[in-house]
Amino acid sequence: MQYLDSNTLAVRTLLRVFITHWDLHDAHRSGSKAIGQLDMFP
Repeated sequence: MQYLDSNTLAVRTLLRVFITHWDLHDAHRSGSKAIGQLDMFP
């Protein structure tokens, strides 16, 4: 379970970095909506 928790945290971190980069690259269209969606994760 410890491995699963660490793996999930790593995936969420990668997703956050990727979506943040995507927002910065495409800010005129997506804004920060994608970042807000990540907050729905437990």
